[in-house]
Amino acid sequence: MKILLLKVPTFPYPRMRKPKDFSEKILVSSTPSLALATLKGFVQDNFKVEHEMIVHDLNICALNRGLEDIDAIGDAALAEAKAMIESFDFDVFAVSAQFMFNEPYCMDLRRYAKRKNPRAVLIEGGGYTTIFPNKAMTLAPLDYAVIGEGEHTFVHLLNKIAGVVDLEFSRAWPFDGYVERLGDGSLMQVNKTSFLPNLDLLSMPDWNYPSSIEYMRDAPNAYLTVMASRGCPMSCSFCSTHLSWGKSVRYRPIGKIIEELATNYQRFGIRKFQFVDDNISFNKQWFADMCSQIEANWANVPFELTFSNFDLRFLDEQILLALKKIRVKNVIVSTESGDPEIQQLIGKKLKLDKVKDTVKMIREHGFTIHNALLIGFPQESLQQMQNTINYARQLRTESIQILRVFPYPGTRIYTEGKALGVVDLDEDDFSSLNYQNGSINTLEWKTEQVRDLAYDASIELNFLNSVYYDSENGRNALRDKVKGLIDRLPPGHVILEIVAGYLDGHYYDNLGSRDQHYSRAYDYLTYPNCTFMRHMKWNFPQILDFKKWVVKQHSALSNEMSWIS
Repeated sequence: MKILLLKVPTFPYPRMRKPKDFSEKILVSSTPSLALATLKGFVQDNFKVEHEMIVHDLNICALNRGLEDIDAIGDAALAEAKAMIESFDFDVFAVSAQFMFNEPYCMDLRRYAKRKNPRAVLIEGGGYTTIFPNKAMTLAPLDYAVIGEGEHTFVHLLNKIAGVVDLEFSRAWPFDGYVERLGDGSLMQVNKTSFLPNLDLLSMPDWNYPSSIEYMRDAPNAYLTVMASRGCPMSCSFCSTHLSWGKSVRYRPIGKIIEELATNYQRFGIRKFQFVDDNISFNKQWFADMCSQIEANWANVPFELTFSNFDLRFLDEQILLALKKIRVKNVIVSTESGDPEIQQLIGKKLKLDKVKDTVKMIREHGFTIHNALLIGFPQESLQQMQNTINYARQLRTESIQILRVFPYPGTRIYTEGKALGVVDLDEDDFSSLNYQNGSINTLEWKTEQVRDLAYDASIELNFLNSVYYDSENGRNALRDKVKGLIDRLPPGHVILEIVAGYLDGHYYDNLGSRDQHYSRAYDYLTYPNCTFMRHMKWNFPQILDFKKWVVKQHSALSNEMSWIS
């Protein structure tokens, strides 16, 4: 059997609605897909039929082309995928998309694959098929749609296609969570009723495929993702993770995690790993044991570990001491809301005074902190959003992320928002399914207001009113961060240029660099519809210093600039 397995890009399909300005942009990562590597390893270990499988991550290849226009990048990814479809005589074409709004890539490639080989069996998994499995079957040629956690389902389907009955595999792994197109064209859905109860048998991710190897060879700061557990028992109204992984927390054997880190360290030279678990410290003792074993095995090895999230309800001194053992420097937490009523409504139920104590404890142990927040819940008022922003100011974490709430279908806020008549999400419009776009509007506020509130708070707390200004090490870190963002983002970000110039001129006595950054900021302000003009009325020292420089450099024109006063 010949299998072609592709992962589509995580950015919008060409000529789909794009972010209008920097307030809607989110940096896209070109890190190899953990889902793809896990699927490859699992098939390799469990599909016993003789086969050849080609695996390709279009996201990596597209983003590493050096193109700047997002449409051109998407077109290049599609062209590369279609060339692979043309060159490989596959029996099974499998495609995966991380997010719902990536579905047009899958549809395009499924149509192309079917034209290339009408007899091929087509399978899709990922974000869209998990939420809308039946609809996915009607949009373009497709034989099977996989729902949620799908490694074992994929192997069951391959066995079914090959006409093989593997009793040992069937006893070990449940066969559910998919939609099948029957011979008469009708659809049969087998609901997702169980999640893998035992992760001991889950295969190690296999990163040994060309696009992944290319990334690890060429990226100077290459890192790989690791998943040590699956599932989250919490019932936060906005979270969709239970749809993919279930609510029961299951952990992989610590020995296998150590083996995975060591294998990728030795085989590919990877020194950086990010754990992407939803609730890794739910079992504190398990987490402490994992950290102790990593420390024991890697005591003299240079490495860097990060963790994508720690639930503040399970974060205590035991966890922090464990993190110090393995040289973690930054702790990521998700406060979500700084309003007590919203905390209750969304099911997070954090005690905000206790969160302050926890943040203080984290800082006393020498960690920097990143805080993730959401505003724009269906029942939330503008004042409650402002309470969240004020709370973030009080916490003064080194970095924050404030986003608009996105009502994922299948979550409680989606159901509640629909009942209230405030969710405008159009399930037939893929751009509407993009989590970067707003789709909640109430009688009091519109989603554009929430977008601007979130963006302005992020600008203030990450760059203008940052705790990093309080120390030399902090200023160095902020300078590196800002200049890194200038390199990664397209030209036009006025605030980043102002902050870079202010730091260079005020703290590093580099007036030449200050002038270059300020000059670019001034030029960007002349762009049509520049969205940073409103920030020029702020009274932060960086803005005031920049305006003073403008008056000095462009004195003849200063009277014509209303934003100067």
